Amino acid sequence: MTMQYNGTEAALVTASQAKEGEIFSATVQPGEFFTLNGVDKKGTLGTQVTLTVNGVLNAQIHTSCSVEIGAGYIAGDFIVTEAYSQNNGLMCPVASILNTPIDDCSICDGKVNQMTMQYNGQQAAWVAVSQKKEGEIFRAFLESGEQFTIVGIDDKDTLGTEITITVNDIENTKMHTSCSVEIGPGYIGGDFEVIEAYSRNGGLMCPVDGGYMLPVVDGGDDNDPTSPIISDDCSICDGKVTQMTMQYNGSETALVTVSQKTEGEVFNALVQPGGQFTVVGIDDKDTLGVEVTITVDGIEHVQIHTSCSVEIGPGYIA
Repeated sequence: MTMQYNGTEAALVTASQAKEGEIFSATVQPGEFFTLNGVDKKGTLGTQVTLTVNGVLNAQIHTSCSVEIGAGYIAGDFIVTEAYSQNNGLMCPVASILNTPIDDCSICDGKVNQMTMQYNGQQAAWVAVSQKKEGEIFRAFLESGEQFTIVGIDDKDTLGTEITITVNDIENTKMHTSCSVEIGPGYIGGDFEVIEAYSRNGGLMCPVDGGYMLPVVDGGDDNDPTSPIISDDCSICDGKVTQMTMQYNGSETALVTVSQKTEGEVFNALVQPGGQFTVVGIDDKDTLGVEVTITVDGIEHVQIHTSCSVEIGPGYIA
């Protein structure tokens, strides 16, 4: 794949494959072209390429062919000018993803109810998928590159809040399917990439740009209101959590109580399924301290670490 760097000043550009690591690193001038060659066992770029500019993540490009790519594809400060695939050679141009409105798809709404994925592990393996509450919903022996479809079986025929995927009975990844975290074609988790997905209320879901590791907000482009952008106004947890908004995904209305470890109760109210609520820290530094405990109808449900020692933020499920 040959790309043009369209940043405003010369920068150190680095490209890495998802598994094999760095495949390109050089100082590139604005408007300069450079070429990436795949180095996995098949001589391809694999599932995904990550591009950094001066050490800062700038773009991730899906190179598994599950998302349309070719000359004209734009990602971050880069535009693809020429690309070749393993089986078909020179690839046709595509309309820029930043300039192509999507009319027949929507964002996730009402939980995911069906999803087709591609297994991108290096060798054939037993793959199993489990819903959080209902248990195993899929098990099969898959070849690398093989696709499979899962369908929700909870009381609303959805995949619920979360699914767990194992490879040879070892956990490989978890995917949030409650629509609280962006998901859709192009989403990558572990050795799996979403190829097609449907949500209960929205139907066919639009492609996403990147996975759950990136903080995103909707509305990255005026022509494509579903396109995500990387937020400039967020950061990793630092100095303990001070305020947190959560969504209750239980199956029925319940009395939810949240308590700080030392100071006691900070929230107590009846909450409807899908209802959101906010807790604010009340310790001597106005933080939630080291940990909060959440009970549902008087029964301890979960403890969440709010000391910043464990990664936490939007999309965290407990």
